[in-house]
Amino acid sequence: MRPSIYTVSHPGPGTLSTMAHPPGGALLLPYLHGLRRLEVDVLVSAQTDSERDECELSDQAALAEAAGLHFMCVPIEDRTAPLGMEVVEPVASIYALYRAGAHVVFHCWAGIGRSSLLAALLLGMDGVEPEAAWRLISAARGFPVPDTGEQEMWLADWWVSRDRPFHVEQ
Repeated sequence: MRPSIYTVSHPGPGTLSTMAHPPGGALLLPYLHGLRRLEVDVLVSAQTDSERDECELSDQAALAEAAGLHFMCVPIEDRTAPLGMEVVEPVASIYALYRAGAHVVFHCWAGIGRSSLLAALLLGMDGVEPEAAWRLISAARGFPVPDTGEQEMWLADWWVSRDRPFHVEQ
């Protein structure tokens, strides 16, 4: 099974992609193996527990690990932005994997809003300004992201309030 991922064109030691949620149930493990064949190293879900249950993805963490993927969950309610800055720390740990050369894929429901927000946050940690991050992800996706103005504002607020710049190539 060949997964559909949308890879962001950004020079870096790692690779960044987004996608819609994988198929659930019996189709999940073959799909995860397909991600590994695409050299994906890290799979990050922005779905909530109830969404993962609805999509038959409750075993996603265990099956991702069985397929050779590092799996993380950074849940955000659908069509919203985080309430605070609670996603920054987990994305910073994902960013460290990206800086070490990992191919990171973020997914949510449709791969438009929350996955794009987390990908844009990772790009921001790499020194990419919010507007440029949205353009890069939109180009990969083939249409404008994010899903809501609230998501766009959240990233802009994080950018101006971050306490230190993250890695920026000199």
